[in-house]
Order: sequence, then C-alpha cells, then structure tokens
Amino acid sequence: VRFYWGGQNRQAEKYHQTHNPPVQQQQKEKTGVMKSIKSSEKKTQMFKSVGDIGLVLLLVSTCAISFCMLKKWPSKDMFDNNWLSNGFCISNQDTHWWNSHTLSFYADTLFALLLWYLYEIRKSANDAANIPPIQKALLSGSITGVFGHGIGHLSLGMGTLGIDFRFNPTKLMNSIACQIVLIVPLGAIFKGTMPLASNKTLLITAMISSIGFTVLDIEPNLNFVYVQGVIYIASALFMLSLPAKEKDAAIYAVFPLFQFPVLMVGIMESLGCEFILEPIGGHVIYDSMIAVMTILGDIVSTRLEQSRVKDINKKSI
Repeated sequence: VRFYWGGQNRQAEKYHQTHNPPVQQQQKEKTGVMKSIKSSEKKTQMFKSVGDIGLVLLLVSTCAISFCMLKKWPSKDMFDNNWLSNGFCISNQDTHWWNSHTLSFYADTLFALLLWYLYEIRKSANDAANIPPIQKALLSGSITGVFGHGIGHLSLGMGTLGIDFRFNPTKLMNSIACQIVLIVPLGAIFKGTMPLASNKTLLITAMISSIGFTVLDIEPNLNFVYVQGVIYIASALFMLSLPAKEKDAAIYAVFPLFQFPVLMVGIMESLGCEFILEPIGGHVIYDSMIAVMTILGDIVSTRLEQSRVKDINKKSI
C-alpha cells in the first residue's frame, strides 16, 4: 500500500511540478518566452527588411537590364546574333519537336509536376500550419505559372502563331489569337509571382502587359526582354505593396534573392547564346532556372520557418 500511494504521490508531485512549477522556475520560463518572442520579432523584422531591399534591387535591376536590352546598349555588336534574330536563345531551329521552345515546354511540364508534388507534401506535413499563406500562394501559383509558361513556348515552338504580338488590324484573327495566347500564360505566370493577388488583379495585369506589346511597339526579337521585364516589375511592385502582416514570412525575404540567378541566365542568353547556352538547349536553361529557384526558395523558406518555430518551442519549454 505504501508503495502504491508512494508511487501515486510521486506521480502527483511530478505532475504538479510540470504544470505548476515553482515561482523561480516560472519566472525563468517567462524570461525564456520573452526572449524567444523578441528573437522571433527580430527575425520577422529582418525578413521584412531583407525582402523590401531585395524587391527594390530586383525592380531597379530589371529596369536597367530591360533598358539595355531594348536599346541594345551600349552597342548592338556586343549582343549575340542568335538572340538578336530570334528574341530567345534557340537551339535545334530546324525541328518543331526539339527546338528550345518545345524543350522548354517539356521541362516546364516536368517541373510543374514536381512543384505539385512539393505542394502536396507541404499540405500534408506536420508543420503545414507553420507555413505562411504567402509561401503557400507562391508555391501553388508556381504550378500553373510554370505550366502556363510552357504552353506559351509550345505555341511558339510549333509555329502555330506568329511571334509578332503587336496588334495588327490587317491580320485581325491572328492578332486576336495572339492576344488570347498571351493573356492566358501571362495570367498563369503572374499567379506564381504575385502571391495572394485576386483573379481580377491577375487578369488586369495580364491584359495591360499584353497591350504593352502594341503600345510600346515591341519588335518580335525583343519579346523575351519585354516579358521578363513586366513579370519582375509587376511582381516586385505588387509584393512591396502587400500588408505588413504578409511580409513577416521567410519567403518574402528569400523570393527576390532567388530571382537574380534567373536574371543572370537572361543576360547570358543575350550575350553568350551561341557559345554557352545553345549547345545545351538554349532557352530551356532559363525556364529550368525559374523552376529550380522556386523549389530551392520554398525549401530554404520552410527551413527558416521551422527554425523560428523550434527556437520558440525550445525557449518556452
């Protein structure tokens, strides 16, 4: 009996010590919680600051790069002949099925499936509740964004539509078809780069971007430059305008930083297509880089979010 009651008493003492620790221990726990909260707040502020700076740099860099490419500055001679002729770095130009546009479609389709798989993992993971809405929106949007991007390249690779996207009244049906083909993939792409945007906002942004080909008189060989520019400019401006509560996520800081490698491949296309990219698939490298950076960005952001939660849990125990 003494053994039984002694065991019960020890269990009760352990329970009360756990749920009602001594005052000194409670004070230590409160101090630990406060420190963890302050640490979390510092990380949150860091994410906002790094994200804001990164997005501004992305915006400025995109504008500068787009200007140089559109104006072929400082000299047309420094740009690659393949890029000047096609507007992209195109390999295997003599075949519909293996040129850079169709290769981009194949790659984008594969990466869209990988992104979908990653999204399903994120939804079913134990830490799903700790993944911020903006990160979920970017990941889910990237699935349609990457696949929509690929559909656009498939149309170009099959030669079903002319590459001149400016509205031409004398070729009304072709111009209308071009605008539709533009709006759909552009809207899909914006869904992957403008997290939490409404469908109305995405549609309006895609329509304005489509009209821009005609308003700015974008020549066919500058389509890639223009599209790259409007995507990053629209994305940076939209994310900078997000409410402060949406900027406390790790992905807000990571996203702009992981776009610079994509911009670098774009520069490489314009300057070194024939010597660097054309032998290994041309523009498909650019499309693949977009998806790879999206996946890596999500992985890094998830690790940072997990680290933040673990810090709070450790210091509050």
